[in-house]
Amino acid sequence: MTEEEWIDFLVYAMPQAVSITRIPADLSHALGCSTGLVQMHHSYAVKAHTKHGIDPYRLPMVGIAIDVGRAVLDRRGHLQFFHFDEVVFGKWFHVVVKPNAPLTELWISSIHITKPKEVARHTKAGRVLRPEKR
Repeated sequence: MTEEEWIDFLVYAMPQAVSITRIPADLSHALGCSTGLVQMHHSYAVKAHTKHGIDPYRLPMVGIAIDVGRAVLDRRGHLQFFHFDEVVFGKWFHVVVKPNAPLTELWISSIHITKPKEVARHTKAGRVLRPEKR
């Protein structure tokens, strides 16, 4: 999605949900989920913007973090992705993906900028399924 499409999604809720990316089969199987398609609902995009300060120009980092970030399976059965963007933002992005109850859909449940200390803490507490790609 372009920055303009992200703005339209955030402001006008058109559409109500967007497809972000697809995770590899091994990651979706680790969750017990039947799909690799990761989606984001409009209401969560609004929450990420208002609560976590994720402006539309940062929203493309969601897909990037999932595609190339470190993948950690946490004790709740959610996938946490961590990606350090050294080119544009110089910050760590943390994206959490969780399956719905019937394990047929994957949804973004959290997006925020985090600190290296938190990345280390979450990595230590979970199981690394994929290192960050460089």
